[in-house]
Amino acid sequence: MVDLSSENIDPKVWFVTQGATFRQDRGMKFLWAPEKGKDNKGRFYWENVFKVKKGDIIFNYSEGELRGVSIAKNDGYKAVNRDMQSPWGPNGFRVDIDLVMLNPGIKSSLLTKNITHLNRCLSNVKNKPFSSNGSINQGYLYEFSKEGGKFLRQIYGKPFGNDYIDQFFGNMEENNSDHYEAPKTEFNPNYFISSIESANLYFSHLLIIRLLGSLQTKPFLILTGLSGSGKTKLAQSFVKWISEDSNQFRIIPVGADWTNREPLFGYPNALNSDEYIKPENGALELLIAANEDPDLPFFLILDEMNLSHVERYFADFLSAMESGEEIFLHSGTEVISGVPPKIRIPKNLFIIGTVNIDETTHMFSPKVLDRANTIEFRITSDEMTDFLEKVGEINMEYLESKGSNMAKSFLEMALDKSVPSEGMDSVKVELGKFFVELKKAGAEFGYRSATEILKLIDRLKKIDPSLEVDAKLDIAIVQKLLPKLHGSRRKLVPVLTTLANLCLKETIQPEKEGGSIESKVFEVDIEKIKYPISFEKLARMRKAAIENGFASFAEA
Repeated sequence: MVDLSSENIDPKVWFVTQGATFRQDRGMKFLWAPEKGKDNKGRFYWENVFKVKKGDIIFNYSEGELRGVSIAKNDGYKAVNRDMQSPWGPNGFRVDIDLVMLNPGIKSSLLTKNITHLNRCLSNVKNKPFSSNGSINQGYLYEFSKEGGKFLRQIYGKPFGNDYIDQFFGNMEENNSDHYEAPKTEFNPNYFISSIESANLYFSHLLIIRLLGSLQTKPFLILTGLSGSGKTKLAQSFVKWISEDSNQFRIIPVGADWTNREPLFGYPNALNSDEYIKPENGALELLIAANEDPDLPFFLILDEMNLSHVERYFADFLSAMESGEEIFLHSGTEVISGVPPKIRIPKNLFIIGTVNIDETTHMFSPKVLDRANTIEFRITSDEMTDFLEKVGEINMEYLESKGSNMAKSFLEMALDKSVPSEGMDSVKVELGKFFVELKKAGAEFGYRSATEILKLIDRLKKIDPSLEVDAKLDIAIVQKLLPKLHGSRRKLVPVLTTLANLCLKETIQPEKEGGSIESKVFEVDIEKIKYPISFEKLARMRKAAIENGFASFAEA
């Protein structure tokens, strides 16, 4: 590595798009560009190679990923191209580099999602390496900026690993305060999305938005669906990302032997009144810590929550979450073994339960489902194809505390209990239609669910303003209205058909002679569907009811 410590250098910053030339014998050791193209004309991004000076810093982008950061070992100079397979002529410009590889690299999708801020960082640069929509411009070497480099290191989430480069960007905020905007502490879901992609985790944008919007609506969330689809991993990723340290969360596997509340709350020692036996899993300690620090969010993840009957071990939680009443722990008047006589379920405690459905698990009662948002994890063929192309080692350590500066903002948004009223007329009309049909199946919703649906739609709007009203209502229907549906084929299929009909842009009217509309509803073209997530779920439930004689929301 070139030693620049004794030289007085004011480096410029560049961004090079190398493509397949980024390899050991060329682009990882030097940059080369032709003087002229096949039209006998030069290009500014080729001539930039000649303008590079010793000590300049270059971001190396290749084939969909920012792969490294390099230092120019010398000034750009004229050099003959000795690559016999090159389509370019022999004359060109070259600069030798020392390269620092990024591990992991920064995906192009992260640059695209942060293009607004990146362009703001490049406001003084004439020719930018990005188009207005965030795609990488065709070319070669582009001028970049110190502000942009600082922001790329923020996205990377740690030092680049070279003292010269890191010291340069470390001093940048002081020297360029007029241009650089420090990261804001307001909760921003895009930072979380960027972080999990950098950690080699791949979830759909909409799934993440649903998770975040649901947590800000109600502090109780159930994740169900296909085994191995990432339910626990997504929950774990978020709590690691937003927590300052591991004291703010516990991931606890539920046991099939949980027949009472003791695995969560412990119990007083019957033989020693001065001792309280706390559960080894840390659930009670988390609850106590959350009560003592109300300004930070705390998270309890119950993995495989339905391995035991939820009502047996979770009844006190369910009741106290709604009533706000204290839970009795022991008969003493003082703290025993660090445990108070009574405790509340604080508003800053979020509970996430993961659910798998098979012959070893138990179904949730309407009482449980009514108090939660339920998100089903499914994997499409396109998502599987995308995953197989990108699969790599997951780096959970990368996520630790990345979003902790946004924790208080996230909690403030979650504690906002306001229920929106403006702009909800169409939503209320739709909810009325679904209520009538759900009542026929004995699965109608109450005032609490109606209120939480309005809140969910409002929170989704704040998390992702680009979501259309129909998309938000679709999410609310599948998370709050459909989970309680279950029953026999005879009972369920007519209701599923009517609900699916309500998911269409134009409902199908029964034939004059009274014929069935079932086949017509479930065979419509996709462009005629207004609520695609809910419709697809209803179609799967109908199929299960026909094939098995019974169906429920939860599937294996």
